[in-house]
Amino acid sequence: MHNSAASFIFNNAPQLFSGIEATVLILCASIALSIPGGFIFGALRCAKNKVLRYSTRAFLEFYRALPMALLLLAGFFLIPQIFQIQVSGEFVAVTAFSFWGSVEIGELIRGAIESLPKIQTESGTTLGLSKTQLYRYILIPQALPRVLPGAVNLITRMVKTSSLIILVGVVDVVKQIQQIIERTKDPLIGYIVLAAVFFALCFPLAQASKRLEKRFNPTGEPL
Repeated sequence: MHNSAASFIFNNAPQLFSGIEATVLILCASIALSIPGGFIFGALRCAKNKVLRYSTRAFLEFYRALPMALLLLAGFFLIPQIFQIQVSGEFVAVTAFSFWGSVEIGELIRGAIESLPKIQTESGTTLGLSKTQLYRYILIPQALPRVLPGAVNLITRMVKTSSLIILVGVVDVVKQIQQIIERTKDPLIGYIVLAAVFFALCFPLAQASKRLEKRFNPTGEPL
């Protein structure tokens, strides 16, 4: 007999919320690392040095070409063999998602900066600003509005893709739901609850992305 979703959640609340907590913590750590990593990667993508530009482009294309499931499994099984160390599934998940977030945010920043009028860079150089000051006071503040909608959309994709961290032994919300289903023999309600959890995590982000896209026009100026 199928239970209601409310009783399913109530009867399994500690286990369910433990899984949600594990998923959210991994996502928060990945996003927190992706933001500074994205700024660094974006600056390297804009560098005049061809070696830096081509090497970061190659890394970007490499990371985009491989499925996240393969990256997670490779990290979980290869890192211990190569470096002779033990790594947890949580460490592998945060590392893989942080690299993904960094390269994608970096590419958004590169595109936003390169779309700015050249006069912005020339004016800053004329004023005697250093490269760091140029990025800090002129380029980044103007590029940021163009980056925000894409960055929020990326975070939404990271939330949905986090369902794959079960592959490296992380006891996340997906794993907890599976364990509850095995015990209760109620897959219908279990997967409805799982879908509701991901909807609750993703829907506000999707709405935020839409609002940001409406707020800023293609030139990055408020409408």
